[in-house]
Amino acid sequence: MNLRGVTDTIALVFIFKKIKTLNEFFRNLADGYTDLRKNLMKMQKLIKLEDGIPLEQSVLGTEVEVSSAWPQTGAIKFTDVTCKYRSELEPMLRGLNFEIEGERKVGVIGKSGSGKTTAFLTLSRIIELTSGKIEIDGVDISKINLRKLRNNITVIPQHCTIFKETLKFNLDPTGKATDLEMSTILKKVGLGHLLERENPKIRGWEKDPTHYKQKIEKDGKGLYCKWLDGGKSLTTG
Repeated sequence: MNLRGVTDTIALVFIFKKIKTLNEFFRNLADGYTDLRKNLMKMQKLIKLEDGIPLEQSVLGTEVEVSSAWPQTGAIKFTDVTCKYRSELEPMLRGLNFEIEGERKVGVIGKSGSGKTTAFLTLSRIIELTSGKIEIDGVDISKINLRKLRNNITVIPQHCTIFKETLKFNLDPTGKATDLEMSTILKKVGLGHLLERENPKIRGWEKDPTHYKQKIEKDGKGLYCKWLDGGKSLTTG
C-alpha cells in the first residue's frame, strides 16, 4: 500500500477545503465592506439633511389659544397666500384668495401642478407661508401651536402610508380612542368589514420568502389584525 499517495491525496483535499473557506471568508468580507460603505453614505446624507433643514417653528408670532373643540364649523379663508417649497424657488402659490363657508363640502379642480396639493399642505403648515395668512374658524393658523393644529384637523394626503402594525395602531397611533369608538367609526364610514379580517395563515406564504420574511407569532382579528408586507392582510379575500 502506497501510504505516500494516500497522504498526498488527503493533503490536497485539506488544501481545497481551506481554499474554499478562504474564498467564503473574503467574499463575506467584501460584502460586509460594501454594506458598511452604503450605511455610512446613508448616515452622511442624514447628517446633511439634519444640518440643512431648519426646524419647524411651533408658533409664528404671538400664540393664540384655541379650545379642544376647535374648529367647530371648519370655515376656511385664504388671504393673499404666497408660499414656496424652497426660498430659492419660484412661488407655488402666489396671492391666493378664496373663502369656504363652514360645514361645506368643496371640490378643488385643476390641472397637474396647479397648486392643489400645495394649498392643502399649507393648512397643516407642512409648508409655511412667505406672505399672507390662512384662517380656520376666524383664527390665524400661524398663531396656533403646531402640535395642537395638527391634532385638531385632518388632512388625508394623496399618497397614504400604512404602517406594518395593527389596524388599531394605524387608526390611532397615540392610543387615545377606545376599541368601541374605532369600531363605531369604521362602521359609520362603511369599513365595518375590516373588523372581520384575520391575518392570513403564514404557512401558505413560506414558499415566497422574498416578500414575507417575518412570521406573525399570533394571528390577530379585527382591530388587532396586522398589516403585512404588500398589504396582504387587507387585500386577501
